[in-house]
Amino acid sequence: MPARESASHGAADTVSFEQAVSILGVPGHYLTQLLDARAIRFQLLDGQQRIPVRELDAYRQRRSGAQAALRMGGLKERSAGRPDR
Repeated sequence: MPARESASHGAADTVSFEQAVSILGVPGHYLTQLLDARAIRFQLLDGQQRIPVRELDAYRQRRSGAQAALRMGGLKERSAGRPDR
């Protein structure tokens, strides 16, 4: 279950690094790259990285949108050389 910050910290749902790896289904080193590149924001609470669930959701939406765009681009390229029937 996601940890809940105290009300003084904004009461946002957050997860640990390990939980985020599991939620996204990516290797830890890849999540580290995403955090370093600030593709996903995180907070330090008591010296531990806490990743807001909303950040993970936003990343998944961006990733699925990009994958859909790539699929559509591939469909357009394949159909470009074919005459309409």
